[in-house]
Amino acid sequence: KINLAYHRSQVGATRTVLNEGFDAPSGCYVGRTQDDAPEIDANVLFVSERELHPGDFASVKIIDATDEGLVGQAVWEERR
Repeated sequence: KINLAYHRSQVGATRTVLNEGFDAPSGCYVGRTQDDAPEIDANVLFVSERELHPGDFASVKIIDATDEGLVGQAVWEERR
């Protein structure tokens, strides 16, 4: 319940996420925010219009939450 409440509080926020790789079964990238510890905290699953590589950072708008983690969409600023 505590994890789900925290994750729900993140919906609507844009977080910087470190991409750890691509999860083919889900069709999503998998990453962590600066607040997430490996093997302890939940992952952020997100989609991106741009190809990412492990180690890349992305700004991710959190659009959903589960007790297991966050779900988001990478957002990219347009350059003028």
